[in-house]
Amino acid sequence: MKKQLIPDRPVLEVQGWHCSDIQDMAEILRNPPTSFCMPFQFSIGAAGNDAADVFEIVVCSPDWIDSAKRTGPFVAMPILIPSAVIEFVTRLVAHANTTDDPIENLVAKMVWEFDGYRA
Repeated sequence: MKKQLIPDRPVLEVQGWHCSDIQDMAEILRNPPTSFCMPFQFSIGAAGNDAADVFEIVVCSPDWIDSAKRTGPFVAMPILIPSAVIEFVTRLVAHANTTDDPIENLVAKMVWEFDGYRA
């Protein structure tokens, strides 16, 4: 059974993304690298509002993971095509909107800019 959005709570959406390692996404799509590890930052906030929090996810190719395993421990998400991470995070946000605590749901899968922050 598909969960419904929780009433009277803002719906979160991906408002933008950035990857400092990608200067030309069209070129990456034409000639995807075989070995890469790239941090993607996503601005996620309430729909219709400019305010957003930044969440990060590291995207790595299987070739990079194989190489990194030889040098020591690491944590990464294997995705073959860098552009697939955008759709993946959009789906994560859509699912988070159906949970009791969407931010907690996202933090379980991504690094939140305020994770561990104490006022």
